[in-house]
Amino acid sequence: GSAKRKRVAGDLPYGWEQETDENGQVFFVDHINKRTTYLDPRLAFTVDDNPTKP
Repeated sequence: GSAKRKRVAGDLPYGWEQETDENGQVFFVDHINKRTTYLDPRLAFTVDDNPTKP
């Protein structure tokens, strides 16, 4: 079988693209807001499902 490195299922949110830098580190490009982040937007968007307020 093929060794897939993806840990998060599903596609990236609209406007996002996954890239890899010169060090082989995966980062994500938000084309809508013109910014980049090393945090998977799919993980970030799931935070809203788990409110931390008591």
